[in-house]
Amino acid sequence: MIFLAVTMGFFAESYRVYLNDRSKEKEYIISMVEDLETDSAFLELSINKLIPYH
Repeated sequence: MIFLAVTMGFFAESYRVYLNDRSKEKEYIISMVEDLETDSAFLELSINKLIPYH
């Protein structure tokens, strides 16, 4: 019985860590997309300054 309780505790802890990691993963992806949007806007602005259109 103790073995079953310890095993279930192990699985519960693993599942909690899994859910926490998924949450962090979503936050990191959102942050990465925001950074890419900022960087591409800055790059476009820089290119337009360096190579003006006639």
